[in-house]
Amino acid sequence: MFYWHCVDDSGNRIAKDDEAEIGLDELWDSREAAVTWLGQIWEELLFYGIDEVSLYENDELVLGPMKLIE
Repeated sequence: MFYWHCVDDSGNRIAKDDEAEIGLDELWDSREAAVTWLGQIWEELLFYGIDEVSLYENDELVLGPMKLIE
C-alpha cells in the first residue's frame, strides 16, 4: 500500500485532524493512483501549509521528497 508523508516548511507534520480532512490518512493500491490524487489535491495541500511530500510503499520511500512549489 502507498501513502503520502507531508511536512510544512519547518519539516513538521500537519495536525492529525487536518490530515484526515484532506485525505492524507488514505492508502492507495498503486503508485499511479497516489500520484494522480496528489495531482488533483496539491493546491489544497498548500492551503494547509504543506511544503513537501514523499511517497512511501509500506515503509520504503519510493518518491520524493518533493517541494510542492519552488
